Amino acid sequence: MQTRISSVFFSGGKAWLLGLGILAALALVAVEMGLAYYIQQSMIRAFLNEKEALIRTLYILIAIVLAGSALKFGEKYWLGRYAAMTMHEARSLLAGKTQRITMRRLEERHSGDWLSRLSNDASAVQQFIASDLCQLVYQPLVFAAAFSYLLLLDWQLVLICCAIIPPAVFLGLNISRPLGEIHRRTQEELSRYNALVQETIDGSVVIKSHNMQSFMQDRAEGALRRWLQHTTGLEKRRMLIGPVEAVLRVLPFVLCILAGGYRTLAGHMSPDELLVFIYLINFVVQPSVMMPQLIARYRQTAASLERIAELMAEPEERTGGETGTSGGHPLVLQHVRFSYDGESAALEDVSQTFEAGKIYAIVGESGSGKSTLFKLLTGLYDYDQGDILLFGKQLKALSLKEIRSRFSVVPQDTYLFPASIEDNIKVAKPDAAPDEVRGAARRANAHDFIMQLKDGYKTRVADGGASLSGGQRQRIALARAILKDAPIFLLDEAASALDNESEMKLYRALSDLAAAGKTVIIIAHRLSVCELADEVIVMKKGRKIAGGSHRELLSMVAEYARMHGLREAAASFAPAAADKERAEC
Repeated sequence: MQTRISSVFFSGGKAWLLGLGILAALALVAVEMGLAYYIQQSMIRAFLNEKEALIRTLYILIAIVLAGSALKFGEKYWLGRYAAMTMHEARSLLAGKTQRITMRRLEERHSGDWLSRLSNDASAVQQFIASDLCQLVYQPLVFAAAFSYLLLLDWQLVLICCAIIPPAVFLGLNISRPLGEIHRRTQEELSRYNALVQETIDGSVVIKSHNMQSFMQDRAEGALRRWLQHTTGLEKRRMLIGPVEAVLRVLPFVLCILAGGYRTLAGHMSPDELLVFIYLINFVVQPSVMMPQLIARYRQTAASLERIAELMAEPEERTGGETGTSGGHPLVLQHVRFSYDGESAALEDVSQTFEAGKIYAIVGESGSGKSTLFKLLTGLYDYDQGDILLFGKQLKALSLKEIRSRFSVVPQDTYLFPASIEDNIKVAKPDAAPDEVRGAARRANAHDFIMQLKDGYKTRVADGGASLSGGQRQRIALARAILKDAPIFLLDEAASALDNESEMKLYRALSDLAAAGKTVIIIAHRLSVCELADEVIVMKKGRKIAGGSHRELLSMVAEYARMHGLREAAASFAPAAADKERAEC
């Protein structure tokens, strides 16, 4: 994965831009040395009163200055373009990576952390490439060139002026050493803060209804306090470099003027040499000042790059696999076992055959493995033991794209994109005609309420579908599944937010699907679903403990009869309580 990241920075399609930027930096070093030489020549020509030679020298100086300006522009343009293209490719790679990360890792790591790495860390890398990368090349080279030139002019004065530079640079580098780790901690706290903000937005209804605002605010402020602590530590380290920089900027010039003036008066060097010496000493001092800063920023960028590399190293869903099936039953489970943590089984020895044209209801207490089963069927998780056959082919032998094309899924928590209702339904079939979309919506009992909205099917949905009721969202999700028209329908509590009338219409739609040869599998809590189903599968603690029709299970399976009794009592409790309250009034 490190290789893939490296290839983004050095791929041939844009590496020439980096090369041009570095060449421009090298040419700028030559320009600066040329300026020093011709400044000295102009001074000599002036002292000797050689007017024509002085004018030629001035023309050359002007040409060098113009060339330097053009090179500066080119350097900024080429490296800026290289940085933009690199980060475009890197962000594209990261976006693709998030599509391929396994569901296990997506559920384990908060989405706010993903977003922080995709935005904040990527921006830090881009800024470094555009602003600092070339300086890491230019500054050491210009230092070496200027230092060599100064040695030719007066090596004794060089020793006097530059004696302070090595200890100052060494001190600056040591001060900057912890900056990478501090920056990493700062980014981690910023990720936690982003995650909390996202939780506050996504869970706003729960937070407000339970008066949790103060609790969430305290959590956010805690993350911000830790972020501020690390940021302050970062700035303190940077501020400690400040006095070192001040000494480096001032002291060599002071020594140059004092010692250089004395040596000029003593006849050890000429005035033109002193002038050039003063000009060039800046190209020794400036790199000495900048290198600790550049190395500090490099360490910070390396920390951001490491966080991006961690994201790129996350495990991905499997690729490849067969396409097409060989017939047989739509689904067959053979002694399937699965564990989330590798120890306690979420599913244990589950076997079941699902036939075409039938409706199956899966019931059981919370944690019995119902939703886990759906995740295995759609390839979101890989089962540990046993086998699952999809139309006669082993599930693990098929490509994930092939597997998921065989299922129309209606999840319990319906997610709608911030787009029109029509576009949300067409997610299942992007090339669907308007008549197909409306037909699917009618079968899902969604058409009437959609037409009552201001813009009908063009009505834009808020993020997550917050502008619609739970029942409306479920009906849109059902319309989406019907439009896909896959041979197997998986519905996870698809009627949980529906009223009785809508529920009855849903069941008619499911019966029509089964009559058309579809296999319909429903995670059910409502008894009416069990009465509709051809077979009810009872789950308990990850195991299938019984299967049969609703009536058979009532008389034969005590666990199912107990659940049936509890739900009947719950269903009748509210009306009975209301009647009692009216009688007392």
